[in-house]
Amino acid sequence: VETMQTAIQLNPGDAMKYATLGIIYHANMQLSMALQQYILSLRINPGLGEIYYNMATIFIEQEQFKKAHKAAYLAQNLGYTGSSKILSELKKNVPSLNTDLELGKVTLHLRHIVTESEDKTRKVLGLLREGQDFSQLAEKFSSQPFHLNGGYVGPYVPEELMPEIAEVVDPLPPFTFSPVIATDSGFHIFQKFFVFNDLLTSF
Repeated sequence: VETMQTAIQLNPGDAMKYATLGIIYHANMQLSMALQQYILSLRINPGLGEIYYNMATIFIEQEQFKKAHKAAYLAQNLGYTGSSKILSELKKNVPSLNTDLELGKVTLHLRHIVTESEDKTRKVLGLLREGQDFSQLAEKFSSQPFHLNGGYVGPYVPEELMPEIAEVVDPLPPFTFSPVIATDSGFHIFQKFFVFNDLLTSF
């Protein structure tokens, strides 16, 4: 724990360091401490599907089933394997969750994968469509510095995007992948996604 706390102090902008500290607390059943670190990691990179899954398991322990439902929904839609099982178990054990998800207030975000080659980017798009994790693929395949924090760009503000990107990304429904888009920076895949605001303000 002390080693990870030191690592965070040295690099406070790395979402995975908070997430790792959260996983350590979680393994030690310090659930509130784990949840706090998970939220801090998601405030830096809100696209980490695995962390929403971990949060869902904590919310179930705490019998906060609506929040568990939201967290599991995001984990599944962000591509984290195993989320469908926890979602179906939640709906089975808490029948009131079988109605439509209560969205509440959400914030749209944007992330991307950028490589130097169209062929490589098309290969990555195929992996995404097979269900592989976006953040992990971004860190593995994206050119520097685009690989940082799983390719997270920031809150979705279409006016700040290049017109050739905005015209493709803006009509896309959340959680879908853009086709390959060429710019001077390389070949991009974008994904717009939303996050439930109340999940990131839990402490």
